[in-house]
Amino acid sequence: MHPHLAFTWQLTEIHGWGLVGVHTALHLLEQGRPPLLLERPLMNSLRPENREKLQSLVGPCEQTLALAAQHPGRLLRLREFDVLHALGNGFQAGPPSERFQGRRNIGVIAYEDTRFDAAVLERARRYERIIVHSTYNRQILEAQGFTNIGFALQGIDESELKVPPPSKRFGDRFVIFSGGKLEFRKGQDIVLAAFLRFHARHPNALLVTAWQNAWTEVGMTMAESPLAAHPPRVRDNRIDIRHWAFENGADESNFLDLGFLGRHQIAGILADCDAAVFPNRCEGATNLVAMEAMACGVPTILSANTGHMDLVVGDVCLTLDHQKPVPDRNGSRIGWGESSVDELVERLEALYTDRSGARARADRAQRFIRGERTWSIFAQSFVAAIEEGAGVAPTPPPTVPSSAPASPPQTVRIQDALILARHHHEAGRPAEAEDIYRRVLAVRPDLLAARSGLVRVLQAQGRSAAALTLGRSVIALQPKDVDGYVDLGDTLRRDGDHPEAFRLFRRAAALDPKSVASPTILHADDKAAAQGSAERQSPPNAGQWMDAPLTIIYRTRSHANDRLAGMRACLRNLVGTFAAPAGRLAVVVGDDDSGRGERIERELSGLSFHSAPLHIHRSGADEAASWRLALDLALERPDGDLVYFVEDGHLHLPNAECLLREGLGHADYVSLYDPPWRYRPAPAAGGAREAERTTESIRAARLLLTPSSHWAFTDSLTMTFAVRVGTLRQDRDVFLLAAEPGSSIAPSELFAELAARGRGILASIPGHSTRTEPAMLSPLVDWAAVAAASAEAPVP
Repeated sequence: MHPHLAFTWQLTEIHGWGLVGVHTALHLLEQGRPPLLLERPLMNSLRPENREKLQSLVGPCEQTLALAAQHPGRLLRLREFDVLHALGNGFQAGPPSERFQGRRNIGVIAYEDTRFDAAVLERARRYERIIVHSTYNRQILEAQGFTNIGFALQGIDESELKVPPPSKRFGDRFVIFSGGKLEFRKGQDIVLAAFLRFHARHPNALLVTAWQNAWTEVGMTMAESPLAAHPPRVRDNRIDIRHWAFENGADESNFLDLGFLGRHQIAGILADCDAAVFPNRCEGATNLVAMEAMACGVPTILSANTGHMDLVVGDVCLTLDHQKPVPDRNGSRIGWGESSVDELVERLEALYTDRSGARARADRAQRFIRGERTWSIFAQSFVAAIEEGAGVAPTPPPTVPSSAPASPPQTVRIQDALILARHHHEAGRPAEAEDIYRRVLAVRPDLLAARSGLVRVLQAQGRSAAALTLGRSVIALQPKDVDGYVDLGDTLRRDGDHPEAFRLFRRAAALDPKSVASPTILHADDKAAAQGSAERQSPPNAGQWMDAPLTIIYRTRSHANDRLAGMRACLRNLVGTFAAPAGRLAVVVGDDDSGRGERIERELSGLSFHSAPLHIHRSGADEAASWRLALDLALERPDGDLVYFVEDGHLHLPNAECLLREGLGHADYVSLYDPPWRYRPAPAAGGAREAERTTESIRAARLLLTPSSHWAFTDSLTMTFAVRVGTLRQDRDVFLLAAEPGSSIAPSELFAELAARGRGILASIPGHSTRTEPAMLSPLVDWAAVAAASAEAPVP
């Protein structure tokens, strides 16, 4: 017997939660199972046809609320109902959940805050079952040990999205639509920044938005934007969207905000749009506005992160693949992604210049959304997910229209369907294989085996664009899936992008060296990939670095007192080793409450050489501020110069400068430090996370021999390294992650990102420099003797 269901949230057609309730209630009414509403529905927000169908639910709702009012402060248990509790971030429930409990209590949530402290875990464990609306949310819960998870993807109502012919209300403008309530998470600042650049190239472009936000405090989170100089402001209890956009560069001629749109207005507006953009930093579900744009046939651009990945099935949209981590001080933004403004401009250019390609892709998206992502399909999947944990035989899934791939027959297990699809592919029947893979993905969009199998089918058919889009979704869903990197690399190699393919192969090798052992991938049989490797390891003008100007930026940090050499000895060693003339050495002194900064400055000011004083620059006590100042000083130099960042507490051997220059002839980043945990992995100063990252990279390290040293290619360095200024400028966005106030990002994470971008990173073996903490010394050198000699030696 199917249980009766009760909802703790308000039915409305104004926002996503309300739509979940409306369409689930309509489905249950069709089944003869009217739900009990524990919050009064907002009937005047509903379309007349839905208002009529749902009217019968108002009476029982009023009776139940009246009964609750007769017993204030008491918890009412509805013994004949399974109660669905609407949960927000932190698994916080609303007031109705404090008054009503059911036979079973089911949590329903789409969350973006990924913190799971003890209190959050305690709240989450109160529910017999938790229903989520994205693979992203499910994977995070699984990582926390939850197994009682149901899954249902939200959708659209095709009956209300009847697209009329374009009205040409905007004339011949190239109209870019952006929807979703204004907030930092939704990324409207990225939209605006990219649009202004695009508009400078194409003055006929017009940005049309539906950004109004009824929750002003949420809208004010946009003050965190790194792109918008001016935060939004509230006027008449609303976010002043126009003022915010105009203060940040838009004007009346290129920007139009439509305010709150009624359900009846959406299709007509979208019919007049040429593109829709959603560079959202995070989506706990799948983004209803994006699905509506796709359902209306608008060429769409999505950020390749979080809930959006459940929409990236085949070549149905353009994706923003370059996703940087969003600053995260407390673990609340795991998986969030910062899209590249430059990449969004490129994607808009692609839609602008290739209208026929954009139309074909939009048509595929329209068929996909209207065929597989409707509210009716959602409602049946949602109810089935609720009942799955109650010992109820699930209702068969809805019949999918013939215009879209159907779900696999229930008599066929998914594993059997995957085997059958693989057999079709191997037998030369790609169409049959593709059909089965798409059927599986219709019910399990998170299944990596189906996505990867479909990637290979698309590769075999020469459909590179679709294979690339789907391949990137595999990596985004599972960043440690080695096969995903190899498959995507194969696609890029076939498409002629050998440098990018080789970068992905190197990333796969870092995860599992055996995965790319084939000579066709990393060696001479693949001439283009091998050439890319050779270019990275032996630049054609390797000798140019021997004479390039070198600036040393020496940065003080807070270290333990137990060090082999003091600050003065380390600085004398540096000046003596590099024979630094005036202008080549800058010192960044971090200050703090103990006056340590003043003491260091007094000692350093007594050192001079070549009759010129040191250049001393003061930053705040915060490590991020110190690094930001050092980075800014380096970027003041010409692109052809070299810069060597040195943290205090380091010693160098006499030939250090020659080795740095030699290494930069073979890689982008060079370090002379050989950390001891390379040989005996253990948590060190960077903590267990950094040690694990370093150990993983060393297992896949490749060796290089130059005239003066052995080297290891790696993706894990400390913040003492050398680089060409032009390279540093290109990678500035990565290093700015360490310059965020309160940043806790480990250096190994920065260099792992650089390695993933294809940067060559070298460390000398054995080390020709060392940190001076006794547990951190580079092996095989008597560093105590070096320290003693440095303390006694005169400064040049």
